Amino acid sequence: MPFPHIRKAEPNDYEAIWKIWMQEHVIQWMSFTKQTQEEFRAHYAHMTRTSDIYVLIDKINDEEKIVGVRRIKFGKNENRHIAEYCSMGIDKDYQGKGYAKFFYQEFEKIVRLAGIKRIQLTQSGGNLAAFHIADKEFSEEAVFPDWLQRHNDKGNFYLIERYIYRFLDDELAKIASKLPSLSYEEIIPSLQSTDNSAITVKRVSNQYIAYFKESPLLTLDVEPDNSVIQHIAFMSIQLHMPDHQSEATQALQKILTDILHENRVKKVELFTAEPAVAELCRNAGFFVRGEKRASYYDDRKGYKNELGVEYSFFNITDAQSLITAKITNEEKRERIASALSSCSARISELIKNTTCDALGARYLENLIYQMVRDGLGPNKVFSLADKRWLPLLKGVPSILQRDLNRLLNRLQDTGIVFFKSKAEEDTSINPMNKTNTFDDNTTP
Repeated sequence: MPFPHIRKAEPNDYEAIWKIWMQEHVIQWMSFTKQTQEEFRAHYAHMTRTSDIYVLIDKINDEEKIVGVRRIKFGKNENRHIAEYCSMGIDKDYQGKGYAKFFYQEFEKIVRLAGIKRIQLTQSGGNLAAFHIADKEFSEEAVFPDWLQRHNDKGNFYLIERYIYRFLDDELAKIASKLPSLSYEEIIPSLQSTDNSAITVKRVSNQYIAYFKESPLLTLDVEPDNSVIQHIAFMSIQLHMPDHQSEATQALQKILTDILHENRVKKVELFTAEPAVAELCRNAGFFVRGEKRASYYDDRKGYKNELGVEYSFFNITDAQSLITAKITNEEKRERIASALSSCSARISELIKNTTCDALGARYLENLIYQMVRDGLGPNKVFSLADKRWLPLLKGVPSILQRDLNRLLNRLQDTGIVFFKSKAEEDTSINPMNKTNTFDDNTTP
């Protein structure tokens, strides 16, 4: 057999696979944590049940050696035309020899034989070597912020997670180009929930069922992640009354309030192929993070796109942590901290005068968190180029707008330039007062 080559992993390969995955340059990008050989066995056994693990073998000094490992997850049911590549690791002593590219080439042969029409994978922000390889053949379709947590000696921040894909079937690529998009322009949701006695919500474990006049309105499943992204939960929604959007929105806000008060996760994410669910998410204040093209197959209706959205619970304290971690100039850091404190005080006033409830207040705090996050670093690391919060600023309660303007000014003082968007190209960089100035005529 020629070298190098790949084959399915065998039981005797476990130690070599574990050693590669646990190397520092690999484990930092994995969905599992660094563990001892014995501790990792249970997770490895789970991966062998849910994916196909392959090892890459080459002849080194006349001996066969495992120099790399990677997985393939084959989709099921509505995603059966998809394969996902996961968990690639190359031994540190054999990097730069083209093994990663070889994996891509060999995996394509495998998935084509299996009838796969679309391949996809995710990559974490900052993994620029992986970006460089994948960008030659793949296209980006979604980017979710606030995934892998990172620390420095001053604070915490999170890396992005991007979704990339490639069609292997030319006919599917043509179909995908004509599929209707589910994407939407975000709106500010109701900041004060409506007390509708006709709507009730029952929860059993991680499933919520909402009822309208005792009839099922929607079913929502939420699964917190148990790996390195335990601050994220993944959600699915089934609408039983798609024509009752107003009631469904009220029910969803009740559920989001429960998740907020539980304080277990910082954000929820979902992909949906259903227009009514996408509309519901828009009404409830979810942010669009991308759209997977032709990733869903309906036996009756054919291929569909899946819209990726998220709802986050990050607050001003989290924004302060970003400032502490990423701005070294103490004076500038304190000025921004002061502006954040003013925003926090104003939101407290909104709660007192019943302009917003706890969920509405957290929505506003998350807007502020996004403002700070997206101004503090390279887009391919932890911030987003698509700043979808920007057009919403002019719609926040008027009592808060002056404080947001002050925060924008002080972020601008740090040298951050991130206020232009498509919505502002023909007007100004200030989304609230439509001026080109950032006068900060208030004291720190």
